Amino acid sequence: MHSTPKNSIELAWLIRRDSIEMTHVSGASHIGSDLSAADAIAVLYFDVMHIDPKKPEDSHRDIFLMGKGHASAALYSCLANQGFFSRDRLKTFYQDGSTLSGHVTKHNNPGIELSTGSLGHALGIGVGFAYAFKQDKKANKVYVLMGDGECQEGSVYEALAEAGRDQLNNLVAVVDRNHQQGLGDTGDVYVSMDLKARFESLGWDVLSVNGHDHAELKKALSSKHEKPLVVISNTIKGYPISFMENQLLWHYRFPHDGEEYDGARKELLKIKPAELTNPYETEDKAL
Repeated sequence: MHSTPKNSIELAWLIRRDSIEMTHVSGASHIGSDLSAADAIAVLYFDVMHIDPKKPEDSHRDIFLMGKGHASAALYSCLANQGFFSRDRLKTFYQDGSTLSGHVTKHNNPGIELSTGSLGHALGIGVGFAYAFKQDKKANKVYVLMGDGECQEGSVYEALAEAGRDQLNNLVAVVDRNHQQGLGDTGDVYVSMDLKARFESLGWDVLSVNGHDHAELKKALSSKHEKPLVVISNTIKGYPISFMENQLLWHYRFPHDGEEYDGARKELLKIKPAELTNPYETEDKAL
């Protein structure tokens, strides 16, 4: 049995549930990144962006680009739960012949604007969208979700400088600041990680929020700004699964049968919104 989310909190919970199921069934990586980004994705799609799942190509739609394309399960789940495509497609995640590749894939997936995975590309393309909308005097906005490790890419800073120079106030970047990347803590891999100072120096407004607090996220993402805006979403890698939190192992690992998979499901059930039906009424998988 699958419930339709009635608010962003329910949507975020469903994203986390689906991501655990999808990575478990497929043996795919990046569950830690899926879990940390779930709240920002849910708030954007439920509370902030102007986008219609029945008209994914509408010319007035807002644009969402997923820079951290390895967190694909979270985005696929969000789109399925919001009605862009059937939830049955989630069962095929990371399988041969599926449209749902391990990194975000545009081909034949309604609602996805850009295939991503090679880090550092999405913000530059987002700048292009935002600039074009300004030139055409259109009200569309552009939202780009990036990883904090991704912010070490030189192309990100080129995009930041261009957006700041042109004062693209129709552009919002969200940094999933979970302090970890593929090979370690972001502060160890790249010592100078003062994101606020760097973004402000390039002409951006900067807000810092608790990335697991939906009220804070919504307020920041909906705020008015004269410059391009970056929202630093302070999160915990692997949240809210206790044995995954802040553990670099879970950047790559998937929940295996037994204690890992069962434990993750049990911890999720403890925080399930009351309005949602029990997704584990039987021993069958949720997908």
